[in-house]
Amino acid sequence: MSELASIFPTIVGVYKIDIDFDLVYEILKKYKSEEHILLENSKSSWNQNSNILFDENLDYLREKIEEYLEKYSSSIGIKPLHIVESWYNEMKKGTKIITHRHEGSVVSGAFYIRANHESVPLRFMSPLRPYKMNELYERNDTEYSTSGVQFKPEIGTLLLFPSWLEHETDPEVGTRCVISFNTLYKCLFS
Repeated sequence: MSELASIFPTIVGVYKIDIDFDLVYEILKKYKSEEHILLENSKSSWNQNSNILFDENLDYLREKIEEYLEKYSSSIGIKPLHIVESWYNEMKKGTKIITHRHEGSVVSGAFYIRANHESVPLRFMSPLRPYKMNELYERNDTEYSTSGVQFKPEIGTLLLFPSWLEHETDPEVGTRCVISFNTLYKCLFS
């Protein structure tokens, strides 16, 4: 008998949410934003402690995201989660996201409010990269040899991923606006 067993998968949830994106964008614009160290030359509300998804005008969006968060948590076998912080980033041409992970969070998310066909993908780095220091590959396009996997931003796409999963972008060619968030276990708030 001979077989290949794929072990230790990392799950990224990809969901679609249909809302009035222009209305959400107008709500986001009322929040103060400034440059952020992880987002070269772009605006972010992260430093403002604004927790955007708890704006009463965005309750419906938070509830929808929490539905998908519940499905994702159940799929990967972890306890239910609660959104604890949220912010938005607006990126224009030439800006990029520096490689980072979300410390102090269990699952993180990105919900795309604005993007266009030129927007660069969000790249998730393989968590096995540091341990594969002596492997030479014939090709880098398999799930076993890749150093990262990319997701093209599209309006209405929600990405959910383990917060320890490092991610980045190349310099932006188009534009994008994304609501990002972090979570902790609901049982910590009971």
